Amino acid sequence: MQSLAPSKRLLTIHHIEFYVSNALQKISIKKNHCNIYFNIIKASYWYCMNFGFRRFAIKENEQWRSIAIRNGNIVFIFTTCKEYDEDFVKHIATHGDSIKNIAFVVDDINATVEQIVGAGGFLEKPVEIISDEYGSIKVTMIDSPECDVSHSLLDPKTYNGFFLPKFESFGDSSELLETLYDYCKDFQKKLCFITIFNLKCSENLMPNFRQEISITSIDHFVMGFPMNSSHSASAFYHRIFDLQEIWSADGSIFNSNSSAMKISLLANNTKTIQIGLVEPIPKTLRVRSQIQEFLDYNSGAGVQHVAFLVEDITETAERMKYRGVKFVDIPYEYYEDLQERLANSSVKITESFEKGFGDGNVKALYSAVEKSQEKRGTLIKEL
Repeated sequence: MQSLAPSKRLLTIHHIEFYVSNALQKISIKKNHCNIYFNIIKASYWYCMNFGFRRFAIKENEQWRSIAIRNGNIVFIFTTCKEYDEDFVKHIATHGDSIKNIAFVVDDINATVEQIVGAGGFLEKPVEIISDEYGSIKVTMIDSPECDVSHSLLDPKTYNGFFLPKFESFGDSSELLETLYDYCKDFQKKLCFITIFNLKCSENLMPNFRQEISITSIDHFVMGFPMNSSHSASAFYHRIFDLQEIWSADGSIFNSNSSAMKISLLANNTKTIQIGLVEPIPKTLRVRSQIQEFLDYNSGAGVQHVAFLVEDITETAERMKYRGVKFVDIPYEYYEDLQERLANSSVKITESFEKGFGDGNVKALYSAVEKSQEKRGTLIKEL
C-alpha cells in the first residue's frame, strides 16, 4: 500500500473517551448530626485521586453528560447516558465501564477520509462540523471491525476554544479535596476521608497529597484480541491509518511455563501514536493467560491498558503509591536476568532503556503480571 502524504497522516492522540454507567455519585458524610453532601464524579475522580488528573471541562444535555480531565498532554473524557441509548446500553452490558473511543488529530480530515474510504474503511458517521462562539472543528468516526473501540478523527485548526465545542469550563477537582479536608479536623473524621479515597493513613496527609503528579503524555496503548485475530487487526491499522509495524515478538520470546503471548507494535511516522496489539497463546487447557483473563473480563477485544510517559518514574510511582495506587511486583528473577544481560552488553544502561519497548522490559512485565495472577488465584481455570 502506498503511504499517505504527510498531511493525511494521524498526528497525535487528542483524547480517550470512556463509557461509564455512573458518572455522578452522591456521597453523604454524617458526623455529630451534621450532613455534608458532595457530588463525587465517581469514574473520573479515581484518576484524579490516584493519578493526579484534574477535571476541567463538562458537556451536558438532556441525554448525555461528559466530563473531561487532564494531566500533561493526556485528556480522558467520561461519558454517561441519562436516557436510553441502544449503543451505550449494549457497550455497558457487554464490556462494563471501559474505553469506547480513542480520538486522533489529523491535519486534513477531508483528505484523510478520502484515503480511508478508498482503503476500505467504514465511517460510523459522515464528516460533520461542530461549532460554538470560539470556532468550529471537523469530526468523523471510524468503525473498527475487530472490536467495539471506535476512532474519532478531529481537525481542530479553525477552533480557538480551550478544548472542544459545546464543552464548558468545569471547576478544579482539588477544590473538593480542600473542602473535605477542612471538614476532617479530628482524626476520626480524617479516617472517613482516608477511607473514601483509599489513601494511606498519615498525619501529614494533605501536605503530601498536595504534591502534584506530573504525567507527560500517553506513551502507548495496548489492545487485546482473541487468539489468531491480532494479525487482521494489524492489517486494519496499517491499511486504514497507515501505521507501520516497528516491533513484534511471538510466543517463543514472551512466555512462561504456563502461558505465552504474541505482540506487535504499530506507530505513525513521528511515533506520537503507538499501538500495541496482543493475543494469547495457550499452552495448557487449565491455564488462563493474562491476555485471556482480560478478554474474559472485557467480554471480547478492547483496550487492555494505557501507558503513561513520565519524567521521573521513581518519584511519580512513590507519589502514586501514597495516593493508593497498587503496582505489580517485579519478580526477583528479572534482576538476576538483568545482571547477566548487562554483564555481556557494551550498551550503556541509559541507551538501553530509552527505547521503552524491548524484549527484556516487556518479558519482565509479562512475568510480573503472571505472578499477580497466581496471587489472585486467576491463573488456573477451574475445570
